[in-house]
Amino acid sequence: MYRPFLISFLDDSVIKSRLQAGSNKYKSSLDGLLTILREEGFLSLYKGINSKIIQSVLTAAILFAGQRRIFEVTKKVLVFSFLLSVR
Repeated sequence: MYRPFLISFLDDSVIKSRLQAGSNKYKSSLDGLLTILREEGFLSLYKGINSKIIQSVLTAAILFAGQRRIFEVTKKVLVFSFLLSVR
């Protein structure tokens, strides 16, 4: 019942980074996942998750802070371009 929920929250960045580093230890992503689970345990999939969470929070904060300004500038540009096309 909870399996799809748990699988959807697996962090694939550990597997991806190890495969991109050229590790010949894993044949595929699935093999990497199973090997990491068997040899290092479930929590090893979340190594480095703190930096990813901090990155996501900072990105959201910057976008939230600049959202209104971006909207206003975009609106001015669109209105200006519309007025130029009407002439």
